[in-house]
Amino acid sequence: MTVQCILDTLQQQSDIYDQLLVIEKEKTETLIHNQIDQLNAIVQKERKLTRQAEELEQRRIQETASYMKSVGFQGPMTQIDQLIRAVSDPNFKQSFLKIKQKLSESLHQLKRINEMNQQLARQAIDFTEFSIGLMIEDPNEGFVYQHPINQNNGRGRNGLFDSRI
Repeated sequence: MTVQCILDTLQQQSDIYDQLLVIEKEKTETLIHNQIDQLNAIVQKERKLTRQAEELEQRRIQETASYMKSVGFQGPMTQIDQLIRAVSDPNFKQSFLKIKQKLSESLHQLKRINEMNQQLARQAIDFTEFSIGLMIEDPNEGFVYQHPINQNNGRGRNGLFDSRI
């Protein structure tokens, strides 16, 4: 396996992460504006790109392991840092350092945006549950403390049927 193949795979991964960043930002907007139909479409795109990223990562690991074995390294040395140390060509080293920095920044941004999207989704769920709770609860219930023995005496009642009629 050549070093250029590994670089190409890393570049493809970087491109996928850039696409995921765009989608995650769209997802933020749809969560803010409560656009459920668009959110479903975005999640489908996100899943497809995530699957592609996972496949590229597996390919990169295999390519890196194959290259490391071909240059005499033993064991599971598949990290980019290990590869950078093993490559002797300074141009390739520089290319690997650049792509490593780009990937690191993209993954950091993805993590930050994903955490924000999770918070937005959690807030939307909490608000929905609160709204449903307001619709279901009896408006006369729970505002004034009543001793449990005296609860049914007076104006409040527990059912819809009033036997006093």
